Formats: sequence, structure tokens, C-alpha cells
Amino acid sequence: MAVVDVDADMQVPEHSHDNEQLGFVLRGEITMTIAGEARTLAVGETYSIPSNTPHSAATGPDGATVVDIFAPVRSDWEQVERLSPEPGLWP
Repeated sequence: MAVVDVDADMQVPEHSHDNEQLGFVLRGEITMTIAGEARTLAVGETYSIPSNTPHSAATGPDGATVVDIFAPVRSDWEQVERLSPEPGLWP
């Protein structure tokens, strides 16, 4: 599980992975494109991405904060450098 602050006007390129991904929006709005279908999500709205499904995301001028949950755990994230704890952009 990860809390992700997504910068303003950010484009997350299309990608896919073996992990199923569930998520919800904590702050702002984000447009999720999942298997070619785009939906703009606001605070409290959720998304579900089946494994190996192409998806991308985009934020507007205010950015967004989302919670992503992966099953199984994203083993490729184990090699990612950990940032020092700091206050998030939400709430």
C-alpha cells in the first residue's frame, strides 16, 4: 500500500504490471485511463485495475493524492529509494 502525492499537471505514462491495483483519491482530482476508458475521479472515488491491464493517469493544476493498494505486493518497489518521512499534501 502506498500514499502517493501526484504533482500538478502530471502525466503518468501508460504501463501495466502483474499486480492487481486498487485505489482511492484523498485529495484533488485524477483522470485514470484503464484499458482505454478514461474517468475523472474526485475525493473518495475509487478505481480498480486488473493485473496486466494497460493504464495511465493525469492530474490537473491542483495535483492529487491517492492511496494505491497492490496484490500481490509490488516486489519491484523493494529496490526503490525510501524518502525521509515528511508531512503529505493531504488533508
